[in-house]
Amino acid sequence: MPHTHCYPESPIYSDEPDLAGASCGVTTLVDTGSVGAEDIDRFFAITRKVKTNVYSLLNIAKTGIIAQNELADILQIDEASLQKAIADHPEFVVGIKARMSKSVVGENSITPLVKAKEMQKKSGLPLMVHIGNNPPNLDDIADLLTKGDIITHCFNGKPNHILDDNGNLKPSIQRALARGVILDVGHGGESFSFKVLEQAMRIGTYPDIISSDIYHKNRINGPVYSLAFVMTKFLCMGFSI
Repeated sequence: MPHTHCYPESPIYSDEPDLAGASCGVTTLVDTGSVGAEDIDRFFAITRKVKTNVYSLLNIAKTGIIAQNELADILQIDEASLQKAIADHPEFVVGIKARMSKSVVGENSITPLVKAKEMQKKSGLPLMVHIGNNPPNLDDIADLLTKGDIITHCFNGKPNHILDDNGNLKPSIQRALARGVILDVGHGGESFSFKVLEQAMRIGTYPDIISSDIYHKNRINGPVYSLAFVMTKFLCMGFSI
């Protein structure tokens, strides 16, 4: 499952890997940004003791998500520590993560993503970008993304979503998809809208990846519960197996 939060020691989005993974019939989890360079060694050690296969998309903030606004302090983006973490764990760190919404970046707007793209060049790893409330605006985010990058929460119902006022794909998203940018559901607790998905389907836009964004709270209390539960919603929407 390519979008989860399964670092059990995270103060905000945490879960036990085997409860989000093996116990729910999922063999493999990719944690997306729960940890940064400061905690990657600890996370790696924990994952060696569980049944579920776990990988990490490293948060560009060295602290990971210890608060909702990890990218509000630009000094948390430290390339040297990020590149060392990637080099130390080449089989574990499979990409990087930038959460690009107002509550996360504060007054820094698009700057964290510019830095993420610069840091990405050295490793060549894919970049997953969380979209939510603006600023920064989605157009500015999308225009920076390149082939293999991932837009997660792509069907969120917040003002900064992928559709324009007429229900068509925003031109910036059309350009991004043409370049090979990937759409990931990243359902989560507040990041999925049936209305947005229904309209996207009408105009022929479908996700490349169906993921849950599961962590303890939305696994226990919903609306996620499990990857199978999320996938069932899409079956009910008319998706084929």
